[in-house]
Amino acid sequence: GKTSVITRLLDEGIVCFDRSKVICDYMLFDVPMDKRINAYKQYLNHIKKFSYFVVFITNNSREELESRINKRSHISEYDKMAFEYNTLYTKTYNELSKYNLENPIELVDCTGLNIDEQYEKVKSCILKRINHE
Repeated sequence: GKTSVITRLLDEGIVCFDRSKVICDYMLFDVPMDKRINAYKQYLNHIKKFSYFVVFITNNSREELESRINKRSHISEYDKMAFEYNTLYTKTYNELSKYNLENPIELVDCTGLNIDEQYEKVKSCILKRINHE
């Protein structure tokens, strides 16, 4: 669903990226939370200079994620751990929110939403940020 949402945003002219190397490099189970947070704080402080921000799109339903994944023709090792990664993103966001980072990050929970609803929720989040900055 996340890639579909990003594709639709790009089609509408909203510039966004699917993944950040920094986010991906540190959003791993063997990276301690404090190391991840320190790396993200540096990254987020850097990108805010350009008025960029990060949106974590999560889904907190194991059943929903497994249902979507099981419909795919190819299931990757990452796909098999989708619920655990979504939980890691949520925990990381919650930890980051404890710091005064001038809000360079958003969390959009898309649990239970179809693709159109996910798209609208993420788009709304982005447009609110753009219009307030």
